[in-house]
Amino acid sequence: MGGTGGNRVQYDIDNVLFYNSGKLQPNLNFFVEKVGFANLTYRFEINNALDNENCRLRKRYNGYLRDRDLIEIENPCYTTGAEFILKVRSTF
Repeated sequence: MGGTGGNRVQYDIDNVLFYNSGKLQPNLNFFVEKVGFANLTYRFEINNALDNENCRLRKRYNGYLRDRDLIEIENPCYTTGAEFILKVRSTF
C-alpha cells in the first residue's frame, strides 16, 4: 500500500491518496538568456515542455482503513500544458 518510485502516499482514517499513481514522469524545463540593448536581460523559458499528465489515485473505505472495506476508487488526471515565459529585466 505504500508509495513507489519516490511518490507520496497520504493516509487518513477512511481513505488513501496515491500521488502520480506510482509512475515517475520526466519533466523538461529549459531557458535561454541574453544580455542585450541598454543592459536589458532577456530570458525565454519553457516549463513542462513534455506536457506531462498528473494523476492522483484515491481509495475510499467504508469505515476504518484497517477494515479494508473498499467502496470507491477515484483516478482523476490533468495536464496544465507547456508554459512559455518571456522575462525582461534590468538594474536601475
